Amino acid sequence: MTLFYQQLVMSNVDPHARTSPISCIDIKWSEVSKKLSGLRTGKQCRERYSNHLDPTLKKSPWSAEEDMQLIKIQATMGNSWTKISMEMPGRRYVHIFGSN
Repeated sequence: MTLFYQQLVMSNVDPHARTSPISCIDIKWSEVSKKLSGLRTGKQCRERYSNHLDPTLKKSPWSAEEDMQLIKIQATMGNSWTKISMEMPGRRYVHIFGSN
């Protein structure tokens, strides 16, 4: 299902945006949902892509450098996990918050 899902996502991306990294904003998630016969909502499709299928995500275990970076950023930003994730390319808030 993952390949099919990725193909649905790409078919709903503006053709001009395909040459640059895909932003979740560029994708018509309601259209992806319709093509899945309504089995998932647009929001569920967006979250699945953002947190699991996005090719820019790092799926490897956390490195010691990333651990130190996370500790340093958390010390200055507190527990604002979404903001922290913006400082850590390839990691989403759900991965950062659940990394302990």
